[in-house]
Amino acid sequence: MHVIELFIRALDQFPDKPVLIGEFGTITYSQLYRMMIRNMANFSQNSIQANDRVVIYALNGPEFLAAYFALSYIGAIPVTIGPKSTIAEIQKMCASIDTYKIVVDQTGYHVLRKHLSGYSVTLITADIGTKSWGKVKPPSSAEYGQIRFTSGTTGQVKPVLLSQKNLTWRLEHPGTHCLSEDVFVCCIPFTYRIIKVLLAIGMGATIISMKTFAIKTLLAYLERYQITWLWGTPGIYQILIEGIDRIQVFRGLRGASSLGSYLSPRTQELFQNKFGCNIYQNYGLAEAMDSTEMPADQIPILGSAGKIRHGVEIDFCNIQDEQGEIFLRGPNVMMGYLYGEQISDSGIENGWLRTGDLGYIDKNGYLYITGRNKVIINVDGLKVTPYEIESVLYQLPGVSYAEVIGKTDALRGEIPVAYIKLDKHATLSKTDVKRHCMERLSLYKVPRQIEFIENITLKDNGKFNQRSYL
Repeated sequence: MHVIELFIRALDQFPDKPVLIGEFGTITYSQLYRMMIRNMANFSQNSIQANDRVVIYALNGPEFLAAYFALSYIGAIPVTIGPKSTIAEIQKMCASIDTYKIVVDQTGYHVLRKHLSGYSVTLITADIGTKSWGKVKPPSSAEYGQIRFTSGTTGQVKPVLLSQKNLTWRLEHPGTHCLSEDVFVCCIPFTYRIIKVLLAIGMGATIISMKTFAIKTLLAYLERYQITWLWGTPGIYQILIEGIDRIQVFRGLRGASSLGSYLSPRTQELFQNKFGCNIYQNYGLAEAMDSTEMPADQIPILGSAGKIRHGVEIDFCNIQDEQGEIFLRGPNVMMGYLYGEQISDSGIENGWLRTGDLGYIDKNGYLYITGRNKVIINVDGLKVTPYEIESVLYQLPGVSYAEVIGKTDALRGEIPVAYIKLDKHATLSKTDVKRHCMERLSLYKVPRQIEFIENITLKDNGKFNQRSYL
């Protein structure tokens, strides 16, 4: 299935139903369709054509989706990037895939025009118009669906090439987390959650989009609309635990999805106990999105990412202590990394993607993520996973949030450093934390440096921003 077919199918069934709600107002499926048509003409006039790689630089809203569908229809390849990417980052990403074409919303238009001389920068039109348009058919030969970027844990930007199948396969088995009557609120940029956005649209659901995450805005939406699902990250859920006292606003939700990074059992339990709303953790990565799901009619198992989705296969290699490196195969696995005109299948062998994540499946078929093979702290040649230390830190009463990273050390190579946010009334000292760890960890795993932080700082994708504390 092509993403345009996905959209048209929902349009036929729900033409006057809201597809997007936000500070821009309410946009129906038919209005988004008309906006797509107008942008197809707009892009064609600006020399955007089939097979072009075109960067979308836009905040959550109808402009992002209209541009995404318009580019897909004319046979161009949408390239999605973070809406807070710097000029230098945009230039680096464009260079890696040999493109100079960018479509942008009003927010960033003048900035890009000023700083990106030599690039083709086209303003996405937000005009819906009143003309009724006939139905269009998607390009029948289109295979490429989208390019998105990931740096994983290496810090090196990698362009991930996704097929149309990668983007639409979930519609064949939507699971229990997306129904046509659902109303989702998206707290993170669409570019990082595109498969969930496309699934919601394909099912005829409604998405309430936040251009930037803010507790005040979220509360207003929860009180005004009958929201059924919340899309967030572990960092966002931790902020909500600490920043919201009106617990009744979450009572009407069917659930919340945790995306992007590991959700600690403590954060999951605190959120569920405080708000009476279950958090369901999904496992996936840019190269293989949405690999697992916990049924929405089931109480989530703390620490588990759920069961492998229908059609996806999982295997483990280099098993030690009952855990191994995760390999995935299925319709969600990327086509490869796109460098210039070359597609690299690095990390894929016989269809199996080497994820770099560590984990295991219990006797009931539930997946648990225990660490990242590439995020190993090398202490005097001894290997330490941040996850193991974080799990111990969360056992200490008073610890609200914990993140462990490796820091270069002249004597030991690397040392574990723990960043900890305490509960409001906690009185823990660094000595208390170190003593707790020494009782439960080998000495080389005990954090050599402990830092208490007052606020959790997140990147635009909702993940913990380590650099802000270094």
